[in-house]
Amino acid sequence: MERPSSSSATVNGSSYTIPNLPSGTYTVKVTENGGCSQSKTMSVTNSNQQPVANFSYSVNGTTVTFINQSSPGTYAWAFGDNSNANNSNPSHIYGNNASYQACLTVTNTCGSQSICKTVTVGIPANAALIDVKDLSGATGAIIFVPVTIENCVTGSLVSFAGSLNISNPAVAVVSGIIPGSMSPQYNANNQTFSYFNNSGSGVPCGPGQILFYVAVQILGNQGASAVLNIIGTPLTIELGGMNNGTPSTVPYSISSGIVSVANTAKIAGEVTTYWGAGLPSVEVTATHGATSLMKVTDENGHYELPALTVSEMYRVEPKRIAQAENGLSTYALFAGQRFILGMEPLEIVSPYQIIAGDANCDGQFSSLDLFLIQRLIIGTSQDFGQCPSWVFVKAGSPMPTEFTATNVFPYYNCDTLMLTKDTISDFIGVKVGDILGHANPVAIVGNQTSPRNNDILQFSL
Repeated sequence: MERPSSSSATVNGSSYTIPNLPSGTYTVKVTENGGCSQSKTMSVTNSNQQPVANFSYSVNGTTVTFINQSSPGTYAWAFGDNSNANNSNPSHIYGNNASYQACLTVTNTCGSQSICKTVTVGIPANAALIDVKDLSGATGAIIFVPVTIENCVTGSLVSFAGSLNISNPAVAVVSGIIPGSMSPQYNANNQTFSYFNNSGSGVPCGPGQILFYVAVQILGNQGASAVLNIIGTPLTIELGGMNNGTPSTVPYSISSGIVSVANTAKIAGEVTTYWGAGLPSVEVTATHGATSLMKVTDENGHYELPALTVSEMYRVEPKRIAQAENGLSTYALFAGQRFILGMEPLEIVSPYQIIAGDANCDGQFSSLDLFLIQRLIIGTSQDFGQCPSWVFVKAGSPMPTEFTATNVFPYYNCDTLMLTKDTISDFIGVKVGDILGHANPVAIVGNQTSPRNNDILQFSL
C-alpha cells in the first residue's frame, strides 16, 4: 500500500482485512506467487470521524438545485414542503412563491449532524402556474384532486404531458385521471399522462380552470399526509399553447398538493322499498353516545352523513313519519288471511310483505293485525298505535327463503358499525299495513287508501 499508510499481508484465500487505516486515498496492489500483479485506487473514510453537514444551492424560478458539501455518509433531505429525498445532490420543484426551510442530515457510524437553510423561490411572471390542490379523505376513500391553471400566459392550451408522483405510497396511490377541460390519456403502469387537443385551436385558458382531476385512493392512517406532484420523470413535463396563432411550449411552474388522511369519514346510503323505489323524506340519524347527526333522504332515497369522527361506534337508524293509510286495501286483507291459513296466496311472495303485515309490531303476522289494518281502512282509527307507519330493515340482512308468519322476525332495524372509513349503509323501507306493496313511496300526506264502500268483508277467525 501507498501513502498515507503502508502495509502488506500474505493470504492463502480470496479475502483479507487490514484494520485501523486513517481516512485517505489508497492504492492496493495484489501480487500472486507467479509474479503477476494488479493495482486499484480507492478512498477510505475513517468511521471514527463525526459527520459534517453542509450544502449550498441555486434557484431557478421554483426549481432549486442542492449541492452537497458534507462528509461521506447517508443523506436525508427535508425540503420544507413535506417532500424528502436521500440522494446526494437532489433538485426540487417548489409549489409556491415562498420561503422554505430546507434541511440536510448526514449520518455515519459515529452519529449524525443536521444543517438547515432558508430557501426562497419565486414563480416567474411569464410562467403559467399548474396548481395541484390539497385534499383529504378517509382511509379507503377515493378522492378527486383538481389540477388547475393560474396566470394564463397563453390564449389557449393545446397539449399537456407529464408524470404523477405521490411521495409516500403507504399514505395514498394514484388510481386514475378524470377529465376536466382536458381529457388526458393515463398509463397506470408508470403513472404518466398525455393530452393533445384535436380541434386545431386548443382549450381556452382561464384563471382557476380545472384541467383534470387526479383520482387518489387513501390508504394511510389518520393524520398521515403525502405530496402529490407532477414531475418530469419518466415522462418530461410539457405544456403547449397557442401564441399569436402559432403552437409553442409554454413556460410553467408546478405547485404540488398535499393529500391527507382525514380524521373524519361519512356514512352514506340508499333507502328504498323492497321493489327498489327510492324513499324520499326519510330521517336517517347516526348516533354516538350523546352525539347525533341527522340527514333527510333526497328524492331518490339517497343520504349522506358527513364529517363523523372515525374510530367510534355509530348506530344508524332511519325514521319516516307519513300517512298510515298509504297503500292499505281490503283485498290485501283477504290475501293476508289466506297466508295466515297456510293457503299460499300468489300475491304474497316476499318476506317484507310479512313484515308489512305486523301492524302492532309484536313480531308476528296474525289475524289481530288484519283487524288493526281494517280499522284504519274504515276510519275508526288514525294510526297503528305503538307501531310507526314505516319500519326499516338493514339491507342485506338474512331473510328466510321459506318464510312464515313468524320466522322473518326479529329483523335488523338499524345498523351498528365501527367507523374507520367512508361507509355505505343501505336500508329497505316497509310501509306497515301495505301487505301487497301498493304504497306510494313519495306520499307523505294525504289519503292514500283504496276507495271505501259499504260492502261487508268476511273473516274466518
